[in-house]
Amino acid sequence: QLLEEYSDAFIVSPGGIGTFEEFFEILTLKQLAKHNKPIVIFNIDGYYDDLLKLLSDTAAQGFMKKECLDIFKSFNNPEDMLDYIENYDEQEIDIQHLKY
Repeated sequence: QLLEEYSDAFIVSPGGIGTFEEFFEILTLKQLAKHNKPIVIFNIDGYYDDLLKLLSDTAAQGFMKKECLDIFKSFNNPEDMLDYIENYDEQEIDIQHLKY
């Protein structure tokens, strides 16, 4: 709860099961419109390629809305990632309809 409350953005770096849990929790909270802060996956050396494919497959098979793939971004380059966070505009992403 403190992570969500005090963070301006969320960067998911390579990690283990705890990192996955935190990512899915904050992603779920964004889908439920509890926050609209940027979520980025720092995909160093393709670490998260399989996770990104899993999420894409999940949406393709109808187990989550395809629009949920748009509420986070993946980056290989730290400069692009930080640029996205610094220029994030909450108004550009409509999350209200995702919770239904």
